[in-house]
Amino acid sequence: MSYFYSNLKEHITKDKALREAKLKYINNSTNPEPYFWAPFVAIGDMSAIDFPNNSPNGIWLVSAFFLVGLLRFLFLKYKS
Repeated sequence: MSYFYSNLKEHITKDKALREAKLKYINNSTNPEPYFWAPFVAIGDMSAIDFPNNSPNGIWLVSAFFLVGLLRFLFLKYKS
């Protein structure tokens, strides 16, 4: 799947990205059995995806989880 997503980031259509990922896995794997790559199929819209270059959503999400965890820790520690 990492090959697939790296292909998608190169603005390749989904079906071609999946095909290239499967071929790359088969050529680079020590165990290229179909069991590991055949179940992945593309269904639906095959157009390429535009990924935003600078998306701060991930940073905000990680920060929010950290803050909630810190507040929970402090609450449980100083709870009377």
